[in-house]
Amino acid sequence: MDSSFRRNQYGVKTKTLRGETVKSQGEKQIADYFLENRIKYTYEDQAKTEVSAFRSEISHPDFYLPDYQVYVEFWGLIDVGESKDRERYRKNMDWKKEQYANNGIKLISLYPWNLNDLDGSFKAEFEKVLGRELVTGPVGEKSVYALPISKDFEKWLLNDIPSKLMSRTLQLVYLPYFFVEYDCFAQTRFFYETVNLESHGMLVIEGQNGAVADIALHSGVSPQIQQTGCFSGCAVIQQRELERSKIAQMASFSKIEAFPTKISRSDAERIARVEIAKHLQQTFRKQLKNRVETKTLRPYENNVRIISVDLMHVPLVTGVFQYKNRVYQRMMQSTTCRIVGDDFAYCNVTERNHPTESVILCEECGGLACKDHGKQCVDCEKNLCVEHIRSKGLVLKKYYCPRHYPK
Repeated sequence: MDSSFRRNQYGVKTKTLRGETVKSQGEKQIADYFLENRIKYTYEDQAKTEVSAFRSEISHPDFYLPDYQVYVEFWGLIDVGESKDRERYRKNMDWKKEQYANNGIKLISLYPWNLNDLDGSFKAEFEKVLGRELVTGPVGEKSVYALPISKDFEKWLLNDIPSKLMSRTLQLVYLPYFFVEYDCFAQTRFFYETVNLESHGMLVIEGQNGAVADIALHSGVSPQIQQTGCFSGCAVIQQRELERSKIAQMASFSKIEAFPTKISRSDAERIARVEIAKHLQQTFRKQLKNRVETKTLRPYENNVRIISVDLMHVPLVTGVFQYKNRVYQRMMQSTTCRIVGDDFAYCNVTERNHPTESVILCEECGGLACKDHGKQCVDCEKNLCVEHIRSKGLVLKKYYCPRHYPK
């Protein structure tokens, strides 16, 4: 980051996600990181120590983490300004560090270059200072800070499940997703006219592998990215803190866990710029006397402006169903009750599974069959796939299970 830009930004008051006013964009990024990872903090609060000399000299440190009894100082001006100013700032920084060390007070130091990978940098410094690994995420020992679970999720999760498969377990996993709002504008000349390409929308990026999970277009031209609709609806819902015991009361979960965020906020911004520039285009046509001229306009990455980036932990509930030796799963994004993955959408009688709108459960082998590969015994109404059903007749064909097949 340019030093003159940082110098200008340091005195600009900025509001954090929690609504408090901090002195710089760097402090805002750190405060928002603490909030999103459920790390309790106070900002520029009175020093929490009985050492009077320390309290008088360093009265209001940048951040204090009460759960870990450790201070966090952001040295944002270490390499900006004139050489004399830098020297004075560094001397003051070294003196403050010495006061922390002399009084046996734990300190985590963060610098401007750490903001490019704040998660990795902070965890490394945390482990160095406290001698143990920092575990962050939405699921704590007593509470969960994430998107809420809909009260109707179980009804939609079990919709159209074959009745024989009601033996089930439910598993709850929280996954991190970045909701990146973007604005794109590109311009060119075509037959002496100015033509514009505009797009405004939001990308949902999976916080573990960086894959684009969904997209929502607000206005303009839509990028050619698959719109699943599974996650975009979560953008208007606020994360909440809920007692962990109340989650278990909602349904009987055999497992409640969370996956950590493996990409940074800056990674999510970069991925959004790359994906928009890669998949967005608009073709303009001009009708001439005896031909049609076309020109396709594609944006560059620097034409894509990132408006906001929000990290949310989305609850995914997986229903695990078993019949005989077959196991099936249905995964639901349970905030807005959207199906993410569904084994019941496929017929698996043939070697290659194929999608179908409805399936029946073969009561002989436990396989799922579509209407073309599954039949019902006319006598006992037992559902069977084509591999276990028997038929009789040519014109008025009837289907029987092996037990009721006429001799």
